[in-house]
Amino acid sequence: MQREKSVAQKVLFSKHDVFSVLEDKKIRLKAAYLLLPDNEALDDGVIQRLKADYMLNVPTLKTEEMSYVENTTKIDARRLPNRIFFPGTGSVMEDATELIIHIPFVGDPGVFNIAPSAYNSRIAEGEIVGQELLLRIVVVDSSYDLQGHIDREVQQINWALMHLREKDAYFNQELGAVLARAVASRRRAVESRSSIAGRLNISQRQPPPQARTNPATSARAVSVKKSEPQERNERWDVFISHASEDKAYVEPLAKTLEAAGVSVWYDRLILEWGDDLRPMIDNGLLNCRYGVVVLSKAFLGKKKWTEHELNGLFAREQAGKKLVLPIWHGITRDDLLQYSPTLADRLAKMSKTDSYEDIVNSLLGMLGTQTTEQNKLQTAPIPPSTYKTIANANRWRASRSSQDSEDLSLREMELLWAAAKDSNGEIQFSQTFDGEGIRANGRHFLKDADARIAAEWLGAMRGLEDRGFIEPLSSERSFFKVTDKGYKAADQLDEFARWDVQAIVLRGHYVNAPKEEYSLSCKGIIVIPARYFDDQVAADGSVMRSLKECRSLLVEGINPDLLGSWNPNEVEFVDTVSGQLERFQIDGMQFVPPTSLKMPILV
Repeated sequence: MQREKSVAQKVLFSKHDVFSVLEDKKIRLKAAYLLLPDNEALDDGVIQRLKADYMLNVPTLKTEEMSYVENTTKIDARRLPNRIFFPGTGSVMEDATELIIHIPFVGDPGVFNIAPSAYNSRIAEGEIVGQELLLRIVVVDSSYDLQGHIDREVQQINWALMHLREKDAYFNQELGAVLARAVASRRRAVESRSSIAGRLNISQRQPPPQARTNPATSARAVSVKKSEPQERNERWDVFISHASEDKAYVEPLAKTLEAAGVSVWYDRLILEWGDDLRPMIDNGLLNCRYGVVVLSKAFLGKKKWTEHELNGLFAREQAGKKLVLPIWHGITRDDLLQYSPTLADRLAKMSKTDSYEDIVNSLLGMLGTQTTEQNKLQTAPIPPSTYKTIANANRWRASRSSQDSEDLSLREMELLWAAAKDSNGEIQFSQTFDGEGIRANGRHFLKDADARIAAEWLGAMRGLEDRGFIEPLSSERSFFKVTDKGYKAADQLDEFARWDVQAIVLRGHYVNAPKEEYSLSCKGIIVIPARYFDDQVAADGSVMRSLKECRSLLVEGINPDLLGSWNPNEVEFVDTVSGQLERFQIDGMQFVPPTSLKMPILV
């Protein structure tokens, strides 16, 4: 073998499923449309520009501008299949040439993370840096057909981009349908209001002339425009009550909430010059789902407006529904006891220990928009305007070992679990003439794996290294060892398990109907541990955990054509290794493409 891929490269087109991306974009498109004022919400030009913001902007490689950088590097000759060494031979480092191929492109870099719905036997690898695709190649034989290799790599990447580009029509149809329903609903609401006003026998006062705006600037601002509700019955997800001295903390919080698709009543986003404060604030208090109250020493100074806002939120809470969500900002329990003993005992977030993204995640869960494994704030594709916010969220979460295990993908979870159980705590990674291999705790993860599964395992290993859960033992990067941080994360996976199973029995037990039972072949079953929202600490120091997703079984290798349309409530199978019979009570089933079945376990 005359050429070796650099291990620094990442597997492309493997992080997100294209149909999951579409569902996420549909949700965010609808949320963005609902924020538009009536005059823009019924404007065809605005609607089309808004839809364009959520279409797949599939990159186009500018191969005619391709260039390269040449470096000298060292490689271990033992890794080359055409070289023979005695057993136990130490590292044999030799000079080699490393070429970094730079390929500019136009389009959304995030698309390189999306898996197309079609697959072939090759895996596309590379690095995305800004608006460039980088291919790293190590050459040890000058006679190697380097140009042919580059052409094949580019051809595979273009193949994936072509299949994603073919989804444009489907995206256009699905996003158009979402907007059509939203526009029809908004038009009915506007017409209803107009018919009411039309029955009056008095003339309507016309608004003053508006300043002329630049159409191009207006068009670009459609997707991020903040608009106040035009009618009294329009609602916000959250009202932020705070003292003006705390703007430095509150304003980034409001922007982070908005970036996550939460509609926010925040004075700097809502109030304009000349607005009458009291009715505007009362409207926000009356039409919000939750009130975030930033309790600081300035707030506790009993200012007029903060007192008015807090009293208004508490008045609405008398019906028994939790509404007031406090954040302690630079205060102690004793400070709050002097202000309100009742408020001091309420579970609160802490600005010192809870990041903006922690607060957003908890609020999204309460609003009913928090996602499961693919937590949309963390792992799902989102509009470009929020990339920076989500990147920061991932970095903050990666620094919190107690929550790290809940951020792992299923492949990352299983690979870390296996490595932590290995007697040496190691993962062996090999690159040979026959392909790549990943082994840990006696298991070969890439054995009989198709291109998609192989890409997922390779991505999982790189993901564990990026998180600091594993680290290479040497420059050859043939062995990776679990780090102290990795072991701590693995300790949180005590509910994880895998069984080697060839078949399962699904049963449905009903009160007034005969029992149903079906047998299905499969390739294995894993237990996905329960997931929780971030711990919340009460004023007395007690910790409360809220369940985000219950423990569930994931059955792999299922033929979806045999599932039918029914809801089983029991699953039974035999572990082929131990011979032990396992039986679980389940709450229905959900097909997970391409060939898996997810079943929540009833406690």
